Amino acid sequence: MADFKIKSAAGTGNKTLIQSQDQSGSSYALSIGDAGKVTINSWIPPSDTIIQIIDGGVGSTDENTTSTTFQATDCNATINFTAGNKIFAIATVNAYIHNGGADAGSLCQLSTNANNDDNDMIGTGATWYVYTAGLNPGPEGKMNQPLNALFSPSGTSVTVTLKYKASGGGQVNMDLSECRIYLLEVQA
Repeated sequence: MADFKIKSAAGTGNKTLIQSQDQSGSSYALSIGDAGKVTINSWIPPSDTIIQIIDGGVGSTDENTTSTTFQATDCNATINFTAGNKIFAIATVNAYIHNGGADAGSLCQLSTNANNDDNDMIGTGATWYVYTAGLNPGPEGKMNQPLNALFSPSGTSVTVTLKYKASGGGQVNMDLSECRIYLLEVQA
């Protein structure tokens, strides 16, 4: 079979323009300009395609708590997205446990609010428990634990914050310089 060629007239600034059946005037689905530069207008990617990735970076301070209510950290990321698309949040967390009664533990999880509360939690949490036998050990670490969540937020912007809390009477220390959040926009 021979090649099928579509070519604009020779000359600088001439383009090859392709319209769909319902487009007219200066509305084009595809334009090919000088040197083969292709512009796609109104492209709708297939479902589950990653549209953008935001690196929220790492937290700036170390924090600790004995609270059994989630505490918000400064490790967070914000993404602006197309309404209706999903967000996939990926994070790593570095928490250390101190003291405690018969045991000590921590729970770290992602949230869509930055308040010190147990509301708007998303995805799976990372837990770390140590049987201490009341010996008040100090620091037991659990490094680079993964957290993730796939969710469908309302609106066109969302901020995801890392939260943490203690259990068993222990203290949780967060090394936020080693905690990181990535947000990925996923086509619905």
